Parts: sequence; C-alpha cells; structure tokens
Amino acid sequence: MEKIKLLLVDDEEAWSDEFKTWLELTGEFEVETERFGVEAISHAVVFQPDVLLIDWALKEDAKFGLPGDGIALAHKIRLQEKSLDKAPIVIITKHSPEEIARHHGPNDEARGIFIAFKSSKEPRILARVGNALFHWTRQVK
Repeated sequence: MEKIKLLLVDDEEAWSDEFKTWLELTGEFEVETERFGVEAISHAVVFQPDVLLIDWALKEDAKFGLPGDGIALAHKIRLQEKSLDKAPIVIITKHSPEEIARHHGPNDEARGIFIAFKSSKEPRILARVGNALFHWTRQVK
C-alpha cells in the first residue's frame, strides 16, 4: 500500500519531531517537515503531499513578510498553488475554539482547510487528518 505523504509545518521543533516519529511509526505516512511558512510553500510544491498539517502560530514568519499564522498560509496556498488543490490542509492549534472562530472563516472547510487541536492526543489529530482526506478528496474529484 502506498503511504500518505504528509507535510508538517510547525516551528515547535520538539513537538514536530515527536509527532513526525509517531506518524511514521504507524507505517501509513511518509512525513516531511518545515519550520517556516515561506519555505513550506516551495517544499510542498516539490513534495506534493496528500495532506498538509500547518501550525496556527508560525511566529518566525513575520521576519519573512508572511502573516504569522497557519490560516493565512493555508489561504495563500489555496490562492497561489493550484498543484496543491487536491491536498486538504489541517491547521493544528493550542488556541481555544472561541479564538479559532474569530479567524477560521465559515467557508474554510469548503476550501479544504480544517482544524485540529494540539492538546488532543495523537490519535485524535490523526482522525482529523483522515476525516479531512476523506471529505476533501470526495469534493475535488
């Protein structure tokens, strides 16, 4: 069986490395990582992931002229990178649902942008990835 290609974009190196290892141990994922949004876009174009996992708060991107949040990066990918249209984007966050509601637009899921909580256990994030892959790939066929 072919592995699911996943690009993980998170500036918290320890969490990112741990989660990458956990995903790879399932035997179902080929995982690559990036720390910054500006590099993630070009990496994604080359890697062509089946799904992108992007941290909500990418603090370091401000110095590169990008908004420092994963939602903005997801919107930028959707607008500029047509080669990634079939890949759902899951935003991972520690923020509260109320905070997310202020920034996550009602049409984001219709554009293949979903939310998962970092405070959840890995299986819950994985379930959200599976859910996003299932629903988004059915919509874009």
